[in-house]
Amino acid sequence: HTKWFLGPFLNTARARPGVAAVGNVVVVAGGTTFDRTNTVELAKLPDMAISPASKNFGSQSVSADSAAQTFTVTSNGAAPVTISSVTENGSGFRVTSNTCSGAIAIGTSCSFDVVFHPTSPGTKTATIRLNDDTLQQAHIVHLSGAGTGPAMSIAPSTTLAFGNQNVDTTSGAKTLTL
Repeated sequence: HTKWFLGPFLNTARARPGVAAVGNVVVVAGGTTFDRTNTVELAKLPDMAISPASKNFGSQSVSADSAAQTFTVTSNGAAPVTISSVTENGSGFRVTSNTCSGAIAIGTSCSFDVVFHPTSPGTKTATIRLNDDTLQQAHIVHLSGAGTGPAMSIAPSTTLAFGNQNVDTTSGAKTLTL
């Protein structure tokens, strides 16, 4: 009876497309151990790259859309990549268009657009998750931006003095500028 043991070899840093593991291969056959360092080629594997991998949208007025930012996904593995979903996680950011659905042929690209629409002032962060059939099974794009509200001030900045006023009478008008 022959035992076969392969391991440890999973090193996801691939030397070239289609190579899934590089490292030490140990084969135990009939009580004899053969220890070899090899490149083990598994199946042709899909892979992809997203550009940009993150985006800071800068400052954006509350309740207003930023300009759409385009993210490009390139199928760069040894097999087509299949993207099953593109989802937002967090608030203030949304995907407005998406051509990344289904199989993306080797060497081709698809894209999706994202807008920043803050609903309150302050720093906002979110992610876009692409579920796919690569070894990673998902790719994450990090997003950030700052919601800004209108600057307000009241003039005069001191209190208004109306002086003494009889009950059930109208005082003179005072002006406040907002």
